[in-house]
Amino acid sequence: QRFVPGASYLPLVPDAWPALLPLAGAMLRGGSTGVGGAGALVDFGGEGDGGLAARQSRHFFEHNRIDFSQALEDGFRDSGLGAEPTVAGSSVVLDRRRDSALQRFADRCRKKLRKAKDEAAQAMVLALLVSDTCGRSGVHAADLVRKHLRLASEHRHGDTGELLLGDLLGDRVTGAKRRGKHPPTGAALVPHRTLLFKALADWLGLLDCTLERRTPVAGEKPSNILHAVYWNIVLVGST
Repeated sequence: QRFVPGASYLPLVPDAWPALLPLAGAMLRGGSTGVGGAGALVDFGGEGDGGLAARQSRHFFEHNRIDFSQALEDGFRDSGLGAEPTVAGSSVVLDRRRDSALQRFADRCRKKLRKAKDEAAQAMVLALLVSDTCGRSGVHAADLVRKHLRLASEHRHGDTGELLLGDLLGDRVTGAKRRGKHPPTGAALVPHRTLLFKALADWLGLLDCTLERRTPVAGEKPSNILHAVYWNIVLVGST
């Protein structure tokens, strides 16, 4: 976890919060805060959704943060720390228009979150749903990396290297298999989980949320996604 001065945190409970906010954590921060600031993304308009998504992707590549005020757009892509998102390679793509599994998960979250009465409850329920579709945590995710590598290999586009985020989720499976006693699970890692949490918080209008990752040091080479450090900060109680 990353601890922010002046922030307040939900208590860690065995088998609960580690599953809610895996590794990176979604930290619940009280009070109000300014948004934007240095490096903030500005929508100049006139380019359509695709243009904004491309600028968001570039902004995250350069600044390693998408702020509270910046709702993620369909078409956003992330290739990892120090990796150019517009270059063909190994981008993870967030796009409900092309990704039926991602859309199904968003619809399922919308239904599940109807009973969450306040922002803290919404954050916890959403984090549990994200953890569940991404392969869970703790002993339930003991083989997560191997499963992730297999799923990514099976679903990554051969020419562009693109991987739709929904292809890493349990919601990619439908029908009888999904309803079975032991349905197939997802296998998404920390960067995918934090991206998914931020996207759903934005799309469902639930919470003000960031997407962040560790800033590279000078001369550092692009990092393997298996060793990436990403997190969310969630703002609650702001009025």
